[in-house]
Order: sequence, then structure tokens, then C-alpha cells
Amino acid sequence: MKKIFIIMLILALALLVACGKNESKNNLKNSISESVSLSQKSLYKSINSTNSSKNPESLNSLSLSESLNSLSLSESLNSLSLSESIEISIDNSENEKKERVLGVWWWKKSLGDEYLDFVATRGVNEIYYCSSEFSVNTASFIQKAKEKNIRVYWLGGEYGWAQDSTNLYTKLNKYLAYQQEFPNSQFSGVHLDIEPHQNPSWKGTDKESPVRVTLIQELIDVAIKVKTDFPDIEFSFDLPFWLDYEITYNGEKRLAYEAMIDICDRVFLMSYRDTADGIYSVSSEEINYAKSVNKSVFMGIETYSTEGDNVSFWEEGESVMLSEMALLKSMVDESFGLAVHHAERWYEMANLNS
Repeated sequence: MKKIFIIMLILALALLVACGKNESKNNLKNSISESVSLSQKSLYKSINSTNSSKNPESLNSLSLSESLNSLSLSESLNSLSLSESIEISIDNSENEKKERVLGVWWWKKSLGDEYLDFVATRGVNEIYYCSSEFSVNTASFIQKAKEKNIRVYWLGGEYGWAQDSTNLYTKLNKYLAYQQEFPNSQFSGVHLDIEPHQNPSWKGTDKESPVRVTLIQELIDVAIKVKTDFPDIEFSFDLPFWLDYEITYNGEKRLAYEAMIDICDRVFLMSYRDTADGIYSVSSEEINYAKSVNKSVFMGIETYSTEGDNVSFWEEGESVMLSEMALLKSMVDESFGLAVHHAERWYEMANLNS
């Protein structure tokens, strides 16, 4: 009887330990809770079989072993399910992090469904959609893109917004109203194309001109302004690859592209060249700086240009462009995506060479 009493005492202590372990892990994932529950049932079953046995001494000894094994199994399953949960969580996080952006500028809202089908077959997962209309038609387009696993960002751009942001703010307020009205077909953010070199004042000036510095400084200032006034919007900005002018940011002299990478959520480089090496070469300073501050830049691919043969892939065709894009992907990690300018010309290029 004394031996049986000791065995029963050990069983009771084992049960308390198991329950204590279960109590401390209530907040873990369901898989862990289920493992604990199954193991506890085994432990309770062993104890009940011990109490009802005609040969308590021998069966108690057996149930003690089974109970301890159940407890060990419970801990192992807990450990395993926790490990698996962590691995799944890490895998999901890594997958999200490693999804390489392949975007496309979409300047005409009138483009038909065949264009959307086309970019989807090319692996596009982001569209920068230019429209002054925030309506059910916009929601319809976003929903169609969403069905193809493509995110849509509102695209807008006028060089004058750097000097006077009134019209920009009007559009951003319409954007916010649209987001509230169509919660199931929302934009993923705002993509701005404000190019200081398009300002007529830029023309005829040289690189050292204070006019250029002023226009670029105004771009920096409007980027700060919209990020401050609309903190809940994710802002991307398009930048030329040569924006190495010295401006003032936070009271310090900084290179303009560094300041923009710091300010903006995302930066898209107009790194327009017709080889992977050329694109990477003109983007390398921005890429290196982005890495140093744990941010990313996205390299632009041009489909058509009148500025020279080396600027776009129009002369080479889509197959060469896709090949060079694949090579470019191998030169940078997944956080540095690509974006093609633009949907209409890309579609034309593919059909021209088909």
C-alpha cells in the first residue's frame, strides 16, 4: 500500500506539472493547444485505468511509465508544434519579404481588359494607375486586378505640384474619400511622378545652375509635406537616376536622391537603359545607399523612347527585354524590384514582335 501511495503521489505531481505547462501555453497557436490536450487525455486515461485495476501494484507501475511517457510526449509535441509554428511564421514572413515587385505604369485608364490580361501573364504584381476619376469604374478596375493578384496604386504627376500643391492635395483628398467609399476595392497607395526637369525653367540651364537646385529642393519639400500631412498613405516617388544634386534636408546638406530615399516609402528610378548592366550601372549609387539604410529602390525599364537607341528596348524587342530583366534580377536581391514603363507600349512591343 505504501508503494502504491508513493506511485499515486508521483502521478498527481506529474499531472500538476502537465497542467501547469498547459496553463502557461494557452496563448500559443491551436496546433500546440491540441497537442497538449491529446497528451493530457492520455495521462488521465492512464490514471483512471490505474484506479480501476484489479492488480493495482503491477498496473500502477505500468500506468506510471505510460503517464511519464505521455508527459514526455506532451512536451515533445509542444516543442514540435511550437517549432513548426515558428517555422511557418518565418516562412510566411520571408515569402512576403521576398516577393519581388514587377510593376507597370498605366497611364491610360481607357486601356481594355486585354492589357490587364497581358501584364498578368508577364508576372506583373503592381499597377500604377493614372486616373482623375475616383468612382465605381476605378473600383471595377481594381477588383479585376485583384482577381489576378495585382495590387493597384493611384498614379498622378505634374511638375507644377512641386511649386503649388493645391491640385495635388485636392486629388489626395478625393483619394481618401474613395478609399472610404470602396473599402473592398482600395488602392494600395499613391505613386507620384513629379519631375522637376519637365519644368520649363529647367530648359537651357547647366548642371550647376541654381535654378535646377531650387526645382529639386521644391521636390524634396513637397515629398516631406505630403508624408507629414497624409501619414496613413504609402507614398512612392519616381526619380531620375541622375538626382545627385546637393540640397538641404533636415537642416543638413544632402544628396537629393539620398533625401528622397529617406523620406519616401518607396522610390522608383527612371533607370532607362537597354541592357541589364546599363540599368544596374546607372542605379548603383541609389541601390548602395538604399542598402545602407535598409530600404529598397525599384529600377525602371523603358519600352519606348525618342531619346536614343540605348534608352529603351523598343529596337531590341520584348524577348530581349525579358532576358535582360531576368539577368538584372540575378544582380540584386528580391527587395529590389523592377517596373516597366509603360503598359500600352509594352503590349504594342509584344504584338509587334509576335
